[in-house]
Amino acid sequence: MSDTIRIAIAKEPTQDLYEQISATHLVFIDPKVENYQSLVAGVLPNTSVVVLDPDQNGIEQISQVLATHREINSLHIVSHGAPGQVYLGNSQLSYQSLNHYAWQLMDWANVLSADAQLLLYGCEVGQTEQGKAFVQRLSELTGAVVAASDHLTGSNALGGNWELKVSTGAIVPTLAFQPKVMAAYASVLSVPVVANAIQDQEATEDIFFNFTVPANSFTDADVDDILTYTATLENDDPLPNGLKFNPTTRTFSGTPENQDVGSINIKVTAQDGAGEQASDVFKITINNVNDPPVLVKEIADQQVTEDTLFNFTIPDDTFTDPDVGDILTYTATLENDDLLPTWLNFNPTTLTFSGNPENEDIGSLNIKVIAKDVAGEQATDVFKLAVADNTAVVTQITGDIFSVKTKLNIKGDKGKLSIKIRNNTSKEVNELNVFTVDDEQGRINGIAPGAEGYTQAALLRSKVVFSALANLPNGFNLADLKNILEFDSDTKLRFYLVSNSTTQSVLSGKTPFSSVLFSSATNNDIEGQGFSLNFQNLVVNIQPTNQEVSLGTGLQGEYQGELIDLRSVTQSVTAEFAVNREAAYNNFVGFYQVADQNGGIDTNGDGTADILVGQAGYAEAAVRGRVAGIDLVVGNQGTANYTGTFEPNSLFAPFIIVDGKPDAILNGNANKNVYFTFLGANSDKVDHIRLLGNNTFGFEDLANGGDKDYNDVIVQVNLSVNLA
Repeated sequence: MSDTIRIAIAKEPTQDLYEQISATHLVFIDPKVENYQSLVAGVLPNTSVVVLDPDQNGIEQISQVLATHREINSLHIVSHGAPGQVYLGNSQLSYQSLNHYAWQLMDWANVLSADAQLLLYGCEVGQTEQGKAFVQRLSELTGAVVAASDHLTGSNALGGNWELKVSTGAIVPTLAFQPKVMAAYASVLSVPVVANAIQDQEATEDIFFNFTVPANSFTDADVDDILTYTATLENDDPLPNGLKFNPTTRTFSGTPENQDVGSINIKVTAQDGAGEQASDVFKITINNVNDPPVLVKEIADQQVTEDTLFNFTIPDDTFTDPDVGDILTYTATLENDDLLPTWLNFNPTTLTFSGNPENEDIGSLNIKVIAKDVAGEQATDVFKLAVADNTAVVTQITGDIFSVKTKLNIKGDKGKLSIKIRNNTSKEVNELNVFTVDDEQGRINGIAPGAEGYTQAALLRSKVVFSALANLPNGFNLADLKNILEFDSDTKLRFYLVSNSTTQSVLSGKTPFSSVLFSSATNNDIEGQGFSLNFQNLVVNIQPTNQEVSLGTGLQGEYQGELIDLRSVTQSVTAEFAVNREAAYNNFVGFYQVADQNGGIDTNGDGTADILVGQAGYAEAAVRGRVAGIDLVVGNQGTANYTGTFEPNSLFAPFIIVDGKPDAILNGNANKNVYFTFLGANSDKVDHIRLLGNNTFGFEDLANGGDKDYNDVIVQVNLSVNLA
């Protein structure tokens, strides 16, 4: 007799979901799995079964159930799968979505036992490099040993088995079902897949078009599944009126007209009986006869500040001519056909406007761009160019809520603030953060200041301004720090301080919410064009500015954002380094290129991460691939200056080798620690690098955070693009 406990999360809520259950083995089953009832009935004793609601987010449902448990020894997830992803309810958990669910998954670790197994039954989940990376990352987030299949899961007659061979630990996965139930199961846990990409097609205006999607375009490993077909545009809009699709014969037909000339991307979707889908997109290009040029995308309004170089290139896709081979020529005038002002030039070859307006040019111009084909037919568009003294205006709305907007407040404008430390008497390293609010009362998604959930909502949408050091090395001057932040015009702001910790530490539960100190109506003062904030031991001054945002700071202020982002730069970049130190150890700081902001390293030059954060060999790969010529060392209480070069179109991360040099790491010296921006790459999983200002990084060299002074090495970087 089985004492299995079953909980059904149906469309109507059930009280069982929120009751504490003593079982230490949990099975979650997606009801889209064929004949899932036989699996529910066939679990081993002392196992809780949860049938997910197919119309709700499966990850969130699992998190809700786990919140009522402790010391779970095994967690079984039975669902359809594909390489690197599982299908749960109306959602997917994949390698791409792991970061989105990271906080929920880390909460799972709190209820799993130290040697817990997390078993994924979906077909081929562990197949391919991405599948293996998915399994590894899921293990890192949950703390469990994760095992998954690299084959079809289910019926042997359909080519399946119940072996979960891809594992993050040396375990023999203990399955949740009775052997006879698995042997009798007549399906596999697969989804439809694209077997052969649908080839792009061509049609001609006013000529009947007919195309049948080949029968071998989609397959389903479950031979009993019958696929049904639908077709839409790639963006899920309906097909054009003149194009029909017969789902029985998989045939497209219709006669395109003049307005159909061009190309459309069509998505064909194959769906099995359980509602799982696979889609492929192909292009139909419709050719036509001579037509005049057309405006495809309106030219966006532009803005320039007086005495600042203006440079704007009309996007290539602004105008088009349906006639293949037609060449467009361009001219530009004022809207009334007068010539452009003398300060503004237009290059018809590169489609670039350039010039340097002066004070007398302040105002706005309506500029007309004409695109003409060889037959003399033309299309035009008019855009506005505003010339302004455009320093941001800071306004105290109420209490400690401030707005920043440009004087013209044109859509797309950016207001910039300069934030400086005026005085810091704290003996701890505190983190200053800024966050946006939705209205003049400071609400966030309807939550008012002081209400339950407000602090967490503020932290989730915040941006780190800087960490304020308590002890400055000789030669390091706060006045040299640049902190320029940019906001959309008419943004409403508040600030808070995290005492002796970080925002991420609070969100992860390592630091209490009581360490978050919000600005208030009593700790700010209007000063000049801006204001100051007084957090007792830290006083900062905030003023509007016309200074440019520092190159490379695009990700700084985000979680694990202590990076130099040059992905939008097309020329090499000169980097000037100022290095200070307040440490007994002779540390080494360098930079290495990462494939993306998650920290993966591309070792073979194909642009894709080959070694991920936390994987074996990460530290050696980072140090081996460090940027040549950027070897930063300095004597204690000294200052050293270096110059190096960063390549364009790249993302770079810093690292510190404690009391050693790169050879120690490359030679496998286990006594030398190397720490990174990415916590998962650090042996102690602790933050060792803090943002002190734009392109300024403070390093902590002691294990487990040590004295948390982040002044053991300080690196300031000044970047400038090299001219071609």
